[in-house]
Amino acid sequence: MGWLVALLAVEWIPICAAMGVRGRGANAAFFLVAFTIVFLIAGCSRVRASLPRISAELESVRIGWAWFVAHVGALLIFLALFFLVPTPTPIWTAALLLTSGIGAIALATFAFIPPATARQLILSTGHSWVYALTGGAAAWRLVPFSSSFWDRNTSHGQVLTGVTFDFVHFLLRNVLPGAVVDDRAKLAIGTPRFTVQIAGSCSGFEGLGMVLVFGLFWLWFFRREIRFPQALLLLPAALLLMWFLNAVRIVVLILIGHFGAPDIAILGFHSQAGWIAFSGVTLAYAGALQHLRWFAKVDRQPPAVENRAAVYLAPFMAILAASLLTRATSAGFEWLYPLRFVAGSCALWFLRRRYAALDWSLSWIGPVIGVAVFVLWISLERFIHPATSTAMPVALAGASAPIRTAWISIRVLAATVTVPIAEELAFRGFLLRRIRAEDFETIPLMRFTWLALFVSSFAFGALHGSRWIAGTLAGLLYAFAAVRRGKLGDAVIAHATTNAILAAYVLVYNQWQLW
Repeated sequence: MGWLVALLAVEWIPICAAMGVRGRGANAAFFLVAFTIVFLIAGCSRVRASLPRISAELESVRIGWAWFVAHVGALLIFLALFFLVPTPTPIWTAALLLTSGIGAIALATFAFIPPATARQLILSTGHSWVYALTGGAAAWRLVPFSSSFWDRNTSHGQVLTGVTFDFVHFLLRNVLPGAVVDDRAKLAIGTPRFTVQIAGSCSGFEGLGMVLVFGLFWLWFFRREIRFPQALLLLPAALLLMWFLNAVRIVVLILIGHFGAPDIAILGFHSQAGWIAFSGVTLAYAGALQHLRWFAKVDRQPPAVENRAAVYLAPFMAILAASLLTRATSAGFEWLYPLRFVAGSCALWFLRRRYAALDWSLSWIGPVIGVAVFVLWISLERFIHPATSTAMPVALAGASAPIRTAWISIRVLAATVTVPIAEELAFRGFLLRRIRAEDFETIPLMRFTWLALFVSSFAFGALHGSRWIAGTLAGLLYAFAAVRRGKLGDAVIAHATTNAILAAYVLVYNQWQLW
């Protein structure tokens, strides 16, 4: 089942990305992604009781190569129709496209799981497919529809964006009385020194959609621990707070530009402030539902035992929080990057006694895997981004030698010390085991599951943005280093080796796009 998930991920994630890039089948991609996520979430708990029996049946089953060859044929038909048939696609072609795509997935499933066993597995999920179809249909229809809320070419888009404009105007007029200039027709507002145009995507309704999805999922997952209907009152409050903070973000953006830092306003604060607001609203929303007596069903007493998840996640979360702040205050170059190193180091130092109990012993496999990941990373970089190569940032190159040396030194220290430890604690030490059991520390690293291996590795890859493919493969290799002997230290030294060689490569060959 693990190999099946890996095969489908390798094939269909790039295909879904291509659908979005080419503007063809984007709605189908939304449907496929939403259907898969909802089906896994709803079906996992139901199928868990049947897994031991099904697993025993699969022990003696070999890969069905005939099914696999048929899968490859169906996939080639799908790709040929998708890339070669011009738009608009005829009805018969669209039907064949859908049939070949679904057939390719089904045939791949039968290659690893016999049809009779696959039928038992699907039946054991109960009505999960109904929820999945509903979620997929909602994504198919609502995602394109939701974009119209911040599209100025639609009537309701004009109204909603105009409401944000009016509120920003009200706030700014009270902060800088007599210094506000505006053009409502163009939705431009600011001061004589600095003016911005409120685009549809800056109206705040995209953030509202993200908070709405998060809030609904949280209510569903923790429905047994939350009081209804009063918990439903918190969701509109979170939406209102998110919209208010977006307006404040625009006002602060104008103030930063007005008082002499337009580059920071546009290149740093503009993009990061929204994520900071979203993080704050969702954390406050979750915390209120879990801890306030009016919303939580049971009084939450202070935990009798230490929160072990925090021990594994604190350094990573500290670095992540610091990165939001350092990017928000950057003006094209992240001068405050050393704060990430300081944040990670402080978290590691504060919890140093907890980490002393972990097994940090090393072996030769760690550095070997670290070198292998570096070779893989550079190879994929040259294949996927062959024309991308950037010199040292102008701001850093123009700095004095001591400042430049200090910045680079801390950047290398972070890459080789705090980042490997923090990320391996989070992804291999915590997530790899937490997916299997709530009491994750009782699970040795060697007793992993394929699902946990692939999910944790993909989450690690997603952390690396456009280089998610290389990041996912690197996560798989670091996980192998950890589970081979059951020692987290092997994964840490592998990660540190990769980053150390990568840092040398950046500095020697002037490949700063990798940083």
